[in-house]
Amino acid sequence: LWLANFYYQNAKTGDREAFDRAKILYNELLGIKENNESLNISSESLFLEAEVLKFGHLLELSGDRKEQILLMEKLIHKQEEHPQLSWKMNRRAILELAKAYEKEHRFEDALNSYHHLIKNKDRISSMVTNTAQLHLAKLEFLLLKPQDRVSESPQMISILHTLKDLQIQKKLRAEPLHLESALQYAEIRSSFSDQDNEAKNAYFFYKRMYEDFHSKD
Repeated sequence: LWLANFYYQNAKTGDREAFDRAKILYNELLGIKENNESLNISSESLFLEAEVLKFGHLLELSGDRKEQILLMEKLIHKQEEHPQLSWKMNRRAILELAKAYEKEHRFEDALNSYHHLIKNKDRISSMVTNTAQLHLAKLEFLLLKPQDRVSESPQMISILHTLKDLQIQKKLRAEPLHLESALQYAEIRSSFSDQDNEAKNAYFFYKRMYEDFHSKD
C-alpha cells in the first residue's frame, strides 16, 4: 500500500513510469482482474475504499476514462451489495462516476447521477452536493435547445437560480466551486444582451461578482 501511494504521488506529476507501476500495484491490491466484476474489499479492508478513488483519479489524469468508469461502477456496486459495511465515500464515488460520464459524453447517465446526489443530499449542504449542483446546472445549460436559451424559459430560470444560490453560499474551503458558479452566472446573464450592450452588461455582472466576493460578510 505504501509503495502504491508513493507511485501515486509521482504519477500525479505526469511521470508515466510511476503511473504504470501504480496501476499494477492498485490492480493487485484491489483484486482487479479481467472479467472480474467485484473489488477485493471486505470489512477488514475498508481502507481500500479511499485507494479506489485515488486509482480512479490516476485513470482520469491519464485519460483512461472508460477504465475509470468501470472502476467507479465496481466500487458503487460493492457498496450497494454490502450496505452493512461502514462505507465513507459512497456519495464521492457517485460524483466521480458522474463527472467521468459527463466527460465521456454519456450525458443521460451523468444527469441521472447528479440528480440522485441532489435528491438524496445530506441534511447539511456538503461539498459533494454543491459540486453535483454546479455540474448539473452547467450540463443542463449545455444541453438546452436554442429556443430555451432565453431568460424567460423555465429551464433557464432554474439553472440561474441554482448558480446564484451556490454563489451566495460561498465558503472559503469550498472554493473555487462558488467562484465558478458566480462566473457561470455572470456569463449566462450577460449573454442575454444584444451585441452592442453585451460587453457593458458583462462588466456590470463581473463587477458585482467581484464586490460580492470581496465583501466582509
